[in-house]
Amino acid sequence: MELDLSNQNELIGATKPNRIGYKGAEALAEVLRVNKFLCCLNVSSNKIGDEGVKLILEGAIEGQTLISLDISKNCLTSKCCLSIARFVEKVSSINDLNLKGNLLETAGIKLIANGLRMHSVNLKTINLQSTGITLIGYINLFYTIIGRNSSLKKIKVDFNPINFTSDLPFKPAIKGLDKNRGLQSLSLTKCGLYDSIGSAMC
Repeated sequence: MELDLSNQNELIGATKPNRIGYKGAEALAEVLRVNKFLCCLNVSSNKIGDEGVKLILEGAIEGQTLISLDISKNCLTSKCCLSIARFVEKVSSINDLNLKGNLLETAGIKLIANGLRMHSVNLKTINLQSTGITLIGYINLFYTIIGRNSSLKKIKVDFNPINFTSDLPFKPAIKGLDKNRGLQSLSLTKCGLYDSIGSAMC
């Protein structure tokens, strides 16, 4: 069963958009605890916030049914990232996680990266577009993937201020990918890369 409560395809002149917040998150958490058929949940572009998403993640951990979760553009910050890390570690069924458009920043990305280190993680795709990842956050993320995670197949980190002006920090990550046979797709559109990226990949 798929449940789509997003606002991704708003039409001009359409009825009022969804505005799911903390109270709605409470109800969704209870649904995730008891409904054994809900496998895909999309609440993109709502107003759930850090505390609301923590409730949803706890419900998902108890329910153990989610395959796909889209919580993009929900006013999330690094304050919920420990819960996200616990979620990807504890819910073995989760394959796809969309965090796009939430200001998680370096502190949050580091917490999520630590969660991805766990051997129980089965996540296949993660969308981290426009989440405020800087160079330090990128390095944390990729050393984790290179060293510990073999489940991830697709990673999107587009539209982040990574800003590589030298090949030095990028080279270890690229070279390490030679040893990671799991990753199939890495997207870095508009991340402030320069010509030196070419020498890093040689």
